[in-house]
Amino acid sequence: ALIRPLDRYLPTMGLCCGIPRKKHYDFQDYHETFVFGQVAVHRVIDRSLQQVVKHARTVTPEREADFWRYVRLARQFLEVHHKQEDEVIFARSEERAKTTLFEAESKDHQELVETLKRIKELEEKGGADSLAELETTTQKLVEVMQGDAGHLSREERILTGEFFREHFAEKEVKKMSKDIHDMISREGMDRGVSLVFMIYHLTDEEKVFFDERMPCIMRRFIFPRFAKRESTHVWGFASNPRWSGGAAVWQSNRSAAVIPEPEKEKGA
Repeated sequence: ALIRPLDRYLPTMGLCCGIPRKKHYDFQDYHETFVFGQVAVHRVIDRSLQQVVKHARTVTPEREADFWRYVRLARQFLEVHHKQEDEVIFARSEERAKTTLFEAESKDHQELVETLKRIKELEEKGGADSLAELETTTQKLVEVMQGDAGHLSREERILTGEFFREHFAEKEVKKMSKDIHDMISREGMDRGVSLVFMIYHLTDEEKVFFDERMPCIMRRFIFPRFAKRESTHVWGFASNPRWSGGAAVWQSNRSAAVIPEPEKEKGA
């Protein structure tokens, strides 16, 4: 398996208007909640990298500009996550647990810096040649991340609910969560766009975790505003975008994986 399955957190769900009537995630404490969130982030990273590889070889010229914007979001999301781990999660865990378990993971991050820098250069250059190189470069990233011996699985075997429970009080894990979320905008990624990127790479079942925790005003009104910060044609490259009336929304009747057709210019 790529990473520890989320399935054990997903019991049979009875939904009311698409939102659970009561919480269906039976977490022992906030330590487990935090771990679930980090595993979900890993799912997003894996899926978004695979989307880049998939569309780099098939994107049409008229959609290329939107695709490069999607590539930028995928790169930023991964870069921010690595900084969150290196500067907060790994740093505090190493200090508290007196362990060197994270040295290999931090080394991976350092080696990936050059790869991500090259992807950024390709974004700025654009063109067919850049797309071909993007595909091979991103495929190498996917191979580093995937598999039982891959980067994501190794991290998840260390960062478990048991690990955080043993070394951190609940209030410390909540502070850790707040600090890594505060890093998003500080590292140059729009926090609202980051949320949309995350939600649009989760399955409907996985998204229930966020359905249960986000207030209605966020899901129905604020989230669509965040989504409008990028074109629907950009979100169309995600693995699980959701549409209603042609607009990007939190909840739709079913997930849509089809890139919407670009609007025709008036008079065309």
